[in-house]
Amino acid sequence: MTGLYNRQFFSIRLDEEVSHLRRSNHPVSVVLLRLDGLGRVSDERGRGAADETLRAVAEILLKQTWGINVVSRYEGGLFAVVMVGTSLAGARLYVERIRCVLSSATFGHGHPFTARFGTASLSACR
Repeated sequence: MTGLYNRQFFSIRLDEEVSHLRRSNHPVSVVLLRLDGLGRVSDERGRGAADETLRAVAEILLKQTWGINVVSRYEGGLFAVVMVGTSLAGARLYVERIRCVLSSATFGHGHPFTARFGTASLSACR
Protein backbone atom coordinates (compact mmCIF):
# COMPACT_ATOMS: atom_id res chain seq x y z
CA MET A 1 0.00 0.00 0.00
CA THR A 2 2.78 2.48 0.85
CA GLY A 3 5.32 1.22 -1.68
CA LEU A 4 7.83 0.69 1.12
CA TYR A 5 9.65 -2.48 2.03
CA ASN A 6 8.00 -4.77 4.57
CA ARG A 7 9.18 -6.04 7.96
CA GLN A 8 10.74 -9.18 6.50
CA PHE A 9 12.92 -7.23 4.05
CA PHE A 10 13.87 -4.80 6.83
CA SER A 11 15.08 -7.71 8.97
CA ILE A 12 17.09 -9.22 6.11
CA ARG A 13 18.78 -5.90 5.27
CA LEU A 14 19.54 -5.19 8.92
CA ASP A 15 21.20 -8.60 9.27
CA GLU A 16 23.23 -7.92 6.12
CA GLU A 17 24.37 -4.54 7.40
CA VAL A 18 25.38 -5.96 10.79
CA SER A 19 27.45 -8.58 8.94
CA HIS A 20 28.97 -5.84 6.79
CA LEU A 21 29.79 -3.87 9.94
CA ARG A 22 31.79 -6.78 11.31
CA ARG A 23 33.88 -6.88 8.11
CA SER A 24 34.31 -3.19 7.39
CA ASN A 25 33.76 -1.26 10.65
CA HIS A 26 31.11 0.98 9.05
CA PRO A 27 28.39 1.88 11.57
CA VAL A 28 24.73 1.07 11.05
CA SER A 29 21.81 2.77 12.74
CA VAL A 30 18.11 2.09 12.96
CA VAL A 31 15.37 4.67 13.35
CA LEU A 32 11.85 3.70 14.38
CA LEU A 33 8.99 6.14 13.87
CA ARG A 34 5.52 5.62 15.34
CA LEU A 35 2.76 7.98 14.19
CA ASP A 36 0.63 9.42 16.96
CA GLY A 37 -3.11 9.70 16.35
CA LEU A 38 -3.46 7.39 13.36
CA GLY A 39 -6.26 5.48 15.08
CA ARG A 40 -8.13 8.73 15.68
CA VAL A 41 -7.99 9.56 11.97
CA SER A 42 -9.25 6.09 11.11
CA ASP A 43 -12.11 6.37 13.62
CA GLU A 44 -13.15 9.88 12.58
CA ARG A 45 -12.46 9.86 8.84
CA GLY A 46 -12.35 6.18 7.91
CA ARG A 47 -9.69 3.70 6.97
CA GLY A 48 -9.10 5.41 3.62
CA ALA A 49 -7.94 8.59 5.35
CA ALA A 50 -5.58 6.61 7.57
CA ASP A 51 -4.20 4.78 4.53
CA GLU A 52 -3.65 8.09 2.73
CA THR A 53 -1.77 9.37 5.79
CA LEU A 54 0.47 6.29 5.74
CA ARG A 55 1.21 6.86 2.05
CA ALA A 56 2.00 10.54 2.68
CA VAL A 57 4.38 9.71 5.54
CA ALA A 58 6.03 7.04 3.39
CA GLU A 59 6.60 9.67 0.69
CA ILE A 60 8.12 12.07 3.23
CA LEU A 61 10.47 9.39 4.51
CA LEU A 62 11.56 8.42 1.01
CA LYS A 63 12.23 12.05 0.06
CA GLN A 64 14.26 12.67 3.22
CA THR A 65 16.30 9.46 3.10
CA TRP A 66 19.37 8.64 1.03
CA GLY A 67 18.85 5.88 -1.53
CA ILE A 68 21.29 3.50 0.16
CA ASN A 69 19.15 3.39 3.31
CA VAL A 70 16.17 1.06 3.68
CA VAL A 71 12.80 2.59 4.56
CA SER A 72 10.13 0.08 5.55
CA ARG A 73 6.69 -0.03 7.05
CA TYR A 74 7.14 -2.34 9.97
CA GLU A 75 3.48 -2.58 11.00
CA GLY A 76 0.47 -0.30 11.31
CA GLY A 77 1.76 3.21 11.94
CA LEU A 78 5.30 2.04 12.71
CA PHE A 79 8.07 2.71 10.19
CA ALA A 80 11.68 1.52 10.40
CA VAL A 81 14.76 2.85 8.61
CA VAL A 82 18.11 1.05 8.32
CA MET A 83 20.72 3.78 7.99
CA VAL A 84 23.80 2.35 6.30
CA GLY A 85 27.13 3.82 7.38
CA THR A 86 25.40 6.22 9.77
CA SER A 87 26.45 6.88 13.35
CA LEU A 88 24.03 7.55 16.20
CA ALA A 89 24.69 11.28 15.82
CA GLY A 90 23.75 11.07 12.14
CA ALA A 91 20.59 9.13 12.98
CA ARG A 92 19.60 11.79 15.51
CA LEU A 93 20.05 14.53 12.88
CA TYR A 94 17.82 12.53 10.54
CA VAL A 95 15.16 12.21 13.26
CA GLU A 96 15.15 15.97 13.81
CA ARG A 97 14.81 16.59 10.08
CA ILE A 98 11.86 14.16 9.85
CA ARG A 99 10.25 15.68 12.94
CA CYS A 100 10.43 19.16 11.38
CA VAL A 101 9.02 18.00 8.04
CA LEU A 102 6.16 16.13 9.74
CA SER A 103 5.28 19.11 11.93
CA SER A 104 4.88 21.36 8.89
CA ALA A 105 3.20 18.78 6.60
CA THR A 106 -0.46 19.12 5.74
CA PHE A 107 -2.57 16.02 5.37
CA GLY A 108 -5.83 15.72 3.45
CA HIS A 109 -7.89 15.06 6.58
CA GLY A 110 -6.66 18.24 8.27
CA HIS A 111 -5.17 16.63 11.38
CA PRO A 112 -1.56 17.49 12.22
CA PHE A 113 0.69 14.58 13.12
CA THR A 114 3.40 14.04 15.62
CA ALA A 115 5.54 10.97 15.92
CA ARG A 116 7.61 9.18 18.50
CA PHE A 117 11.09 8.13 17.49
CA GLY A 118 13.60 5.59 18.66
CA THR A 119 17.20 5.33 17.50
CA ALA A 120 19.89 2.71 17.92
CA SER A 121 23.35 2.40 16.46
CA LEU A 122 25.98 -0.27 16.26
CA SER A 123 29.63 0.29 15.47
CA ALA A 124 32.56 -2.07 15.71
CA CYS A 125 35.13 -1.64 18.44
CA ARG A 126 38.78 -1.82 17.52
